[in-house]
Amino acid sequence: MFVLRHAHSSWALPGQRDHQRALDDRGRQDAKRLAEAIEAEGLSIDRTHCSSATRAKETLEIIEPAFKSIGETVMSDDLYALGPEAYVSAMCANPDASTVLIIGHNPMIEDFCLSLVAEDSKAWFKLREGLPTCGFVEFAVTEGDDGFETLKNGGGTMQRILLPREMA
Repeated sequence: MFVLRHAHSSWALPGQRDHQRALDDRGRQDAKRLAEAIEAEGLSIDRTHCSSATRAKETLEIIEPAFKSIGETVMSDDLYALGPEAYVSAMCANPDASTVLIIGHNPMIEDFCLSLVAEDSKAWFKLREGLPTCGFVEFAVTEGDDGFETLKNGGGTMQRILLPREMA
């Protein structure tokens, strides 16, 4: 499973809703660098869950062509408006997908990532430093006998984290 915080966005213009905020130049550049890293690795995705916010959709538009293959994309208001439980629901909604990408927002996405790793682990401390915009995290996840309950309580393993400042 891959988790991506949307790329950097502009401030809201007068009269503009937060949901409508677009990527700024830095965000577009960061997303392009991430797309290059994705393409170099030949990554494939079976299903994508993306926040319906403009900045999340624009991030997906930039990185989507870089995937070797990408299955169905589901746009979700819940990934914008609700808490970490919306991210857990998105993860659990894919029993037939072997690789899932979830694109969303802080603080929910950071809390979701923290819930997947064992507290006080090296990965937990790395994630506690914060997940910047366009931060891309890969997790190994396996459904246990109790469904995804084990996973939601530190049962996942962070494989790696790609940060924009490290992709320059």
